[in-house]
Amino acid sequence: MALYFNDVGIQTTIEPIDVQKVRSMGRAKEMGCCIEPNIIGLRPTEEWTRTVHYSKTNGHLFEDEFLEKKYEELARTVDPQDRERVAREIGDHLFEEFADMPLISIFNEVAVNPKVVSEWTYPGPGAGRSTHFHLLKAAK
Repeated sequence: MALYFNDVGIQTTIEPIDVQKVRSMGRAKEMGCCIEPNIIGLRPTEEWTRTVHYSKTNGHLFEDEFLEKKYEELARTVDPQDRERVAREIGDHLFEEFADMPLISIFNEVAVNPKVVSEWTYPGPGAGRSTHFHLLKAAK
């Protein structure tokens, strides 16, 4: 990534940092100096929005008043169409504010053994990783 940034005139420094220090910097809201690679979707899930864009949790990648209000609205909203509208407003805002840099897209694929798993309602990656394991139903 540093080479790509250098090619477009952005000076970079590669500095290996211990993961505990990165987490500590995030909790202290001191990550403005760094790009932390992560696996996130182009439109964040409610889980990802809560985890890193909401001030009342311990991850602080990008926060502002709009996100605070919209996340609280999303958390209170139960109608699927209203939830979709609010989630899109959040995603559009994050895009317009350059809160994330989606540099590549990696699609998540899941395969299960039907002898072990009879059903899994899989809504896609939450915060970039396979989630919703509580929805797995064991085969008999």
